[in-house]
Formats: sequence, C-alpha cells, structure tokens
Amino acid sequence: MIKVGLPFEDFVKSYSKRVGKSKNKAKSTLKIAKEEILNDSSDFIKDPSLEKALLLGRDILGSSAWVSRSYFRHFKNLAQVKPSKRETQNNIKRRYILNNVIADAEIKRQSITDADIFSVIFEERLFAHLNPHYESKLIPQKINATIVLVSGALNELFKTAAFERAAEHMQNEFGIKYFVADVKGVKSSVHNRELIKEQIENYHSQNPNEKLWILAFSKGGVDTLHFLKKNKEFCEQNVLGVSTIATPILGTSHLEHKFLKLLNHIHKYEDTEFYKIFERRDIDVFFKKFQTSLDKKYR
Repeated sequence: MIKVGLPFEDFVKSYSKRVGKSKNKAKSTLKIAKEEILNDSSDFIKDPSLEKALLLGRDILGSSAWVSRSYFRHFKNLAQVKPSKRETQNNIKRRYILNNVIADAEIKRQSITDADIFSVIFEERLFAHLNPHYESKLIPQKINATIVLVSGALNELFKTAAFERAAEHMQNEFGIKYFVADVKGVKSSVHNRELIKEQIENYHSQNPNEKLWILAFSKGGVDTLHFLKKNKEFCEQNVLGVSTIATPILGTSHLEHKFLKLLNHIHKYEDTEFYKIFERRDIDVFFKKFQTSLDKKYR
C-alpha cells in the first residue's frame, strides 16, 4: 500500500483532478495547434511563396513543441501517483514564515531573507495549484496591472511570444490585459531597451490609467533591466513589478563554447577597413553586441 499522507478517498479525488486537468490541457493544445496549422497550410496553398513556406515551417515547429510538452506533462501526471510534497510541512522556519504571511504579521528577520519568504509563498501557491484537494489559506493579493511580455533570444523562430498563450488565456478567462513588446531576438540589450521604451510609452499614452507588470523570458529579462535602469522615473510611476524567467542576470557561460570562441576571433580585426564596412552598414558581425549583452564580464 502506498502511503500518500491523505485519506484514500481524498487521494483518489486529487489524483483524478490532476490527471483530468492535464488531459484537458493537452487536448486543448492539440486542437488549437491543428486549427492553426490548417489555417497556415491554407494560406500557403493560396500563396505558395517562400515567405509563406517559412511561416508554415515555423508554426509547425512551434506548435509541435507546444503539443509535445503538454502531453509530456500529462503522462508525467499519470505516472505521478504520489502527490507533490510540500516542504513547509516539515520545516519550522517555513511554517513560521507561512503562518505570519497568512496572518499579515511581522516576520523577525534575524535569519530570514527575502528569498526565504518568496520561496515559501511560491511553494505554497505551487502546491495548491498541483494538488486540487488542498485549500490554501494564503490568498494572493489581487493586482490590477497590464502584463507586458518581453521575449528572449531568437524569438523570431516562434509564432507567439514566450507565455503569450497563457497570457491570452488569462485575458479571456479573467480579463487581465496584456500586450507583447516587439524586441529583436539577436540584437543587443541596448538596442532592445529602446524598443521596449518606445512601445511601452506609446501604450501608456493611450492607456494612461493602467499600471504595468513586465513578464520577461530569458534574454528579455536582461533587456528589461536595461530599460528599467535607463527610465527610472517613468518605471517608478507606471511599472508595478517585474518577473523574469530563466534570465541570465549575471551573464551566461554558454558564450564560452569553443565554437563561439573560434568565430569571435574575427573581432580581432575590428580596426581593419574590411571589418568597418560591416559596422558602417550597422551589421552586428557574428552578433558581437548580442553576445556582449549576455557576457559575464559585461554584467
């Protein structure tokens, strides 16, 4: 007999809800992907141009990855008989933090950091999300903000911006507005911060009463930090918060790959007339400026 820490009836209900939830999501994902690919195929048949072919290929790639990930999560839920653990059940410090957050009471900070508090809050909400039987007493504060999505490197390869489908779902289900900042996936953070600035200011001029929350993925988080630093006064007045996901804030070690190091030898000749021809045409030779934005030394 498997010990799951729940009465058997509650365990069965929790397992059924988790599996049903992931199954419905996977089926919905497949349905939407099919419709999009059929529409794109129809557009290509009507206009069999190279541009349409590239768009169709990009959409097939992106949709396939999306569907595969959804079904992987569903099969993972099928196999995960035992419900998710919650560290707060066995940790005095975590229980103390959670109880005080719920009660809106003061937390004595001698050995408790901001990271500890964030970890407990996130863990509690994640546990409640993954375990439908559990009713958390931690009710998140409602924040009225428009989400600004900022994608990362090579975002042009995908049909939608990072997390745009989730943002669209939240807009349809809960009325949470969002818009996508059009940044360039192979440009520097200095270049993209100006694009973010222009688009956010344009949106704000048309919606002056809305506050913003920036959700940035990968290099988009670095671009966002550059935007925040350069536009402090505007951000203090209009940006309520920023969330970054998989952002190399302190730089990335990927740039130390042998292949990239070999390519970057060309920059030793940046003082030559041949190299300067590309600079005058604003060509980022082997994405030097892009790499600089993610370099550990630059950070």
